[in-house]
Amino acid sequence: IGTVTLQLTATSNTAPACGAEVIDQVVFTVNPSPTANAGSDQVACFTPNGTTFTLAGQGSNGTFLWEQVNATGTANATFADATSLTSGVTVTGTGTVTLRLTTTSNTACTPAATSVVTLTVNPLPTASAGLDQVLCSAPGSTFFTLAGTGSNATFQWTQVAQSGTANASILNSALLNSGVNVTGIGTVTLQLTATSNTSPACGNQIVDEVVLTINPSPTANAGPEQVG
Repeated sequence: IGTVTLQLTATSNTAPACGAEVIDQVVFTVNPSPTANAGSDQVACFTPNGTTFTLAGQGSNGTFLWEQVNATGTANATFADATSLTSGVTVTGTGTVTLRLTTTSNTACTPAATSVVTLTVNPLPTASAGLDQVLCSAPGSTFFTLAGTGSNATFQWTQVAQSGTANASILNSALLNSGVNVTGIGTVTLQLTATSNTSPACGNQIVDEVVLTINPSPTANAGPEQVG
């Protein structure tokens, strides 16, 4: 990179020699090519007013420009200064945005240099244990189907309280719509715990509860037969 200067010297080849030596020079310039490095991919957790990142681009021998070239989910990026290698970026929504850094030569060298980086915004976990349920007692045990909902998490059902003689047996404690057999009469309170399954983990655990009530079924006994 740089310049070299070459000198051409012309000396007369006649006899006798005619005139003085003629000297001329030419300069060759090698300009550096543009470079671009968009930095390492980054991951962060969703925040309601936009998730902020600081880019870590590197480049030389040109002018710089960031632009969004792809997105997944609901993610969309806004640059604080698209011409700064270390611009701030606010990403709304969740998913990924792919950003391209282009360095355009300031000495007319082509082609421009490009590099891409992916920013990922992980969603927060959600969970709801569903509405309370009431059934009449059945012989042996009373069967309920849970109506939990949730996303972006692993789930765990546990019994945390009961009244009367009621007691729950959860068929699959990791399944949102697990079946539950309840013996006895009274209520059982089941707790749904949701833990983020993203990397890095996002948000706190979410806990919600549902109450299952088993009412006693009516009984009747007419008594022994009587003879008058």
